[in-house]
Amino acid sequence: MINHFTVCSVATNNYLHYALAFYTSLQRSNPGVAFTLFTLGDIHASDYLYLKSQCPSLTIVKIEDILSPTSLARYVANYTPFEVSCAVRGICHQFINDATSYEAWLMLDLDTAIVYSLESTIAILENTSIFLTAHCSLPVALDDAIPFEKNLLVNGLYNGGVVGFRRSNETTLALSWLASRLEHYSEASRARIAEGLDRKDDCFFVDQLWLNLLPLYFSSSTYISSDPCHNLGHWNLWQGKLTSGTTNYEYFFDERNVVILHFSGLPKDNLELVTIHTSLYADQHCVVWGDASRIFMQDLEKAKSLLTFSQYSYANISPKRKLTILERVTQKLLGLLN
Repeated sequence: MINHFTVCSVATNNYLHYALAFYTSLQRSNPGVAFTLFTLGDIHASDYLYLKSQCPSLTIVKIEDILSPTSLARYVANYTPFEVSCAVRGICHQFINDATSYEAWLMLDLDTAIVYSLESTIAILENTSIFLTAHCSLPVALDDAIPFEKNLLVNGLYNGGVVGFRRSNETTLALSWLASRLEHYSEASRARIAEGLDRKDDCFFVDQLWLNLLPLYFSSSTYISSDPCHNLGHWNLWQGKLTSGTTNYEYFFDERNVVILHFSGLPKDNLELVTIHTSLYADQHCVVWGDASRIFMQDLEKAKSLLTFSQYSYANISPKRKLTILERVTQKLLGLLN
C-alpha cells in the first residue's frame, strides 16, 4: 500500500499563477495531499513567502539547485520556455526517486484541475511502476481521421500531462533512459518550423513522443489507462457524456466521477467549443465543459492577482526566431543590429 505520495508539476517563473491555481483545485478535492513544484527562474521574494505561508502542503524545488551550472546553461540555451518545462521533467522524476522518500508520484501539467479523489489513480500505482494515460480508445469517423488521428500519430499516443511512477528498480531504469532522451531531444519541432527557429529534426514534440516507447521497453511495468476519467481533455471528451454533480467542482463522465480535467488549448472567446486544437466540437458544444473551464479561468485570474508578474528569467538566452532579410535590413537601418 502506498502511504507516501506526491503530485508534482514544473513551472517556469512566469507561470507561477498556474501553479497556485492548480494547488487550489488539488486542495479542494484532495486536502492535505503533498504538491511538489519544480521551478525554473527567479521567484520574487514576496511570491515565495506567499506560497510558503498560504500553501502548507507545497514544497518548492528549484531546478537551479538540481542541475549543475553547465547543465542548466545547456537546457535554457537549447530550449524555449515551453520546451524546457517539458525537457526537465526527466531530472525532476529522478529527483523524487533519488532524493525523497515518496513511494509514488503523479506529474501533471498545470493546465489541469483535480476535481475528485486521487485514490483510484494511487490504487493503480500500487500494482504498476509506470502509469500512462492514452489520448483516446475509440476510432473517430473517417472524415475526422485527418487531422484527429494524424495528430495522435504525430504528437503521441499518450498524454504527457498525466504521468505517474512508483518507486521500483524498473522505474529507476526507465527514468535514467527518459531523462537522457528529454535532455537532448525535447524540442517542439513543428512549432520551431513555424516560428523559424533552428531545430535538430522535424519530428519531436517535447517529452510526449518519448512516452510511446515506455510500454515497449518496460512492458511488464507499465499500465496504460484508457479511462477518460483519469485525464479528460479534448482528445477523449467526444467519447462520452460529461455532466456536472451537486457541487461546483464535481463532474461525471458517463456517470463516473472525473478525477482530472485537462484544459488544453481553451478557446477563450467560447469555452463551450472545448479547444482550439480540433474542430470535433464545432457542431456539438459542451456546456458543462464550458462551465468547468470558467471555474479554471477564475482560479487562474485570482491566482494571478495574488502574485507578482515576472518575465521568464532566461528569455535573453533561450532560442530566438531567425530574422528575415527584411527584418534584418530594417533593424540595421534603425541601428538595432551591429
